[in-house]
Amino acid sequence: MTTTLAKAKLDLYEPVPRESDGAGFTRGSPIGTIDFRFNPKEYSTSMQADWKVEAKQGAVEAPAYTGCKPMTMTVELFLDGDGTDATVVSKALELLLQAVRPARGSKDHPCPPLAKFSWGTGWTFMCVVQSVSASVTMFTPAGEPLRATCKLNLLEYDTAPAGTNPTSGAERSVKMRRVGLGDTLASIAHDELGNPGQWRAIAVTNGIEDPFSLVVGSELLIPARTDVPELA
Repeated sequence: MTTTLAKAKLDLYEPVPRESDGAGFTRGSPIGTIDFRFNPKEYSTSMQADWKVEAKQGAVEAPAYTGCKPMTMTVELFLDGDGTDATVVSKALELLLQAVRPARGSKDHPCPPLAKFSWGTGWTFMCVVQSVSASVTMFTPAGEPLRATCKLNLLEYDTAPAGTNPTSGAERSVKMRRVGLGDTLASIAHDELGNPGQWRAIAVTNGIEDPFSLVVGSELLIPARTDVPELA
């Protein structure tokens, strides 16, 4: 049996102001895709909790948990034009730089493009591009880039609308679910959405084409219950 090698990619989308809660943005039309011709040799993620500590004379106060900061991700992208094609590298570099500038048509609400990093079914990360640094190591005689190594710093960004009250908040929350041994899309849909028939909503959210290709240990983005249409 031949296994197709999954390639990592970064999709960029126009930011659209959320009308439901008046805060933040959601994904609009696709702007472009940066394909990883060579998969990353590694990536790193980090998440930090906020703790408030009040100092009182003669007493030690227990830290109070105040929330969690967005997850960050750092990954390297190697661009190569096979020593002859500068177009591949220059277009990718242009799109990467575009990812940190306000998107066109967002003058009233300036915001860079929203992004989605994905690597097969193993990892999907909804984010914005916080920073890009590129080191160009090969050029054409005319000075055009033929090879470059780029370091991307990505910041988690929730594109789903927030809940409007404490009771709906739990229904509208979007969370990650780590795939365990024996999990299927149907069983995860039963646990998270209350109906195994809603497995398609999870598949669509995560860009899963083969529902039987779940990878143990991978993470899935679970859509909010209120964003999933009811089954007939």
